[in-house]
Amino acid sequence: MPMPFEIRLPGRLAPICMGFALAVSCLQAWSQSGFHADVMKNYGGNYAIACQDAGSPRLRVTPTSLVFTQGGKSITGRDVQTAYSYFGNSPPANYRVALMSQVKGNTSMVFIVYEDKHGQYITLDADDKLAAALGKARVSARYRYCDGPRAEAVGKPLALPPQASKPAGPAVAVPQYGFDLFQNPQFKALYIKTAGPLTRERWLGKLEGPTGPLRKTAIGGAEFVVADNCKPHDCYDHNVLVFYASARGLLYARVFQKGKVTLVGSPPPAVVAELDRLWLATFRRK
Repeated sequence: MPMPFEIRLPGRLAPICMGFALAVSCLQAWSQSGFHADVMKNYGGNYAIACQDAGSPRLRVTPTSLVFTQGGKSITGRDVQTAYSYFGNSPPANYRVALMSQVKGNTSMVFIVYEDKHGQYITLDADDKLAAALGKARVSARYRYCDGPRAEAVGKPLALPPQASKPAGPAVAVPQYGFDLFQNPQFKALYIKTAGPLTRERWLGKLEGPTGPLRKTAIGGAEFVVADNCKPHDCYDHNVLVFYASARGLLYARVFQKGKVTLVGSPPPAVVAELDRLWLATFRRK
């Protein structure tokens, strides 16, 4: 039988919610952001343990939310994010993408999408609070796609982009995510030296948690590669944003741990401002 759990809300303590029936009244949606159109095209829609059974637990992927429903009750997660590298560089077979969300009270609900010969299905990954509310059977089940076949198979998301023709020689992988940067000895050495004791934590030491694609930003004429990463199952309270300029040998980072901010690499004011701006856009999207 599901165990009681407690949800802490900003500035006060919410009532104790016991079991699924009461938990849904406490776990309501909070902030909003949205999935890109290609995510909705490939993974949006309705999923269920048994599509033809009206009483079956169901999942729904919408542009701004992830929803669990059963028996007229629902749990909605918002502040949605897409994590193609949710499992780092060793994803399980048939894995496609992790769709992440936050439920009120800093509770996480993640829909992990797989695709086999029968089509797409989702498994739930929930933190202890939500897992206790839903119960083991609902969390461990496979939820099959119920809206008919997709126009085409989605395929694996982690393939490298096609490269222009080059003279014969050893293939060089193009970094796409934060953990890929560790294949570069210069980055690895600089990151470990600059971040120091922070790297003793696994998610920070190798950037192996959920992460978005690498991107770039320019500050004062310097171009930086931007990597983001967070602690598995706790993205809201434990995350990091990294700026790296290989040509100049510069590395800065903003580490956030349960409200405490640590700036790595002694960034100048202009870099701090950009770290703050991109951190908000990445981890506190509204």
